[in-house]
Amino acid sequence: MRPNAFSNPGKFFRGNIHTHSNLSDGALSAAEV
Repeated sequence: MRPNAFSNPGKFFRGNIHTHSNLSDGALSAAEV
């Protein structure tokens, strides 16, 4: 079983970093994303 990463001290941020660029099915280049 892996230890819980959130039990360590520090700040944790939650967000959605899943993106699509024009190299897949997105409209923007990777630099613009």
